[in-house]
Amino acid sequence: MLKFLSLRRFEPLKYHVNYDGEAKPCRARTRPCPFGDDSVHFPTEDAARAFYEKSMSEKILTFGRWRDRIALDDGYQMLLEKNIYGAEYGWLRTPDGVAVGMLHWRMTDDDFPIINDIEVRPGYRGQGYAKKMILTVEKLTGKTLRTTGGFTPEGWAALGQKIPVDERYASYPEPGIHYDSMNFVQDWNKLQTR
Repeated sequence: MLKFLSLRRFEPLKYHVNYDGEAKPCRARTRPCPFGDDSVHFPTEDAARAFYEKSMSEKILTFGRWRDRIALDDGYQMLLEKNIYGAEYGWLRTPDGVAVGMLHWRMTDDDFPIINDIEVRPGYRGQGYAKKMILTVEKLTGKTLRTTGGFTPEGWAALGQKIPVDERYASYPEPGIHYDSMNFVQDWNKLQTR
């Protein structure tokens, strides 16, 4: 059996699983690998694939950018990440891997989830994806998701009177349309917000 060595440091080549679930050689040398530390790097492609399959069968995979990957019952996935300020992002992906929704929330001081932003990808709106994301976050936190009361016109029409306003964190005296139409997602394929 041949052992491959990286040419830069003469270290054995290691494999990880990327954001798309593919086992690939790790090319990180001078900076940390974006897919995680040594605990998610393996000596062979088969070992990396086996780790991924085992992690997915247990419903949660934790490495790299994603804090959790939640496999939903119908083949959908919710990818979760947390930024340095404690805000959480959930990206809903279809069974064929298309990102169709983004929900950005944070936990309040008294430990309740409150929506910062929610967006469904153009072309996929009106199909229940916002509700699927909201129900997933409520199941994860065990609490009802709330809002500050400020909406775009589209958000108000779709969700405005369906999500309770948390009066302690309300941005406005009355819930309603307080923002112009906008997109919170910059790149749906790279899962990047603005």
